[in-house]
Amino acid sequence: MFTFQPVAISAEIFNILDDFYCGEKVMDDILHSRALFAELNTQNPQAYCVYSKSGVLVAFYIVGRISMPIGDEYEVHYVDMVDISCLAVAKKYRYQGLGTAILDEICERADSIVPNGDFIHVEALDLDDGSYSAVGFYEKFGFQYSSRAGEDAARMFFPLHK
Repeated sequence: MFTFQPVAISAEIFNILDDFYCGEKVMDDILHSRALFAELNTQNPQAYCVYSKSGVLVAFYIVGRISMPIGDEYEVHYVDMVDISCLAVAKKYRYQGLGTAILDEICERADSIVPNGDFIHVEALDLDDGSYSAVGFYEKFGFQYSSRAGEDAARMFFPLHK
């Protein structure tokens, strides 16, 4: 039904994304500006375009490896985990299982991104004004809310080994 295609992390991404709009202004602004590269705070980022049977770009996502500090004021250690830096699905293609299929694909590839990793991390778009939140989507998949991550995001984790 959908085709997942890897894309080189380069300025070419902007040509591919020229006509892609997910319908959420904040995310569309990121996708169509150099701010997209600021989202690449991961090691070894991997970008993917998702196309419909008819060849229409319907989703875009970036995953990579991130090291997160875990602990308290007395002892901190870093845990490597899969990071979803960006995940956008065109509004017309939502509620058809595509987002879940993308998360399933990320789970399947998790070990190749972070061997023996325990978690997937995402900073889900969660606008302070209440106009949009992806938190419910991630919670439905099994992600757990951890904390706020700036004004417009919620930090969430998914355990890979239950």
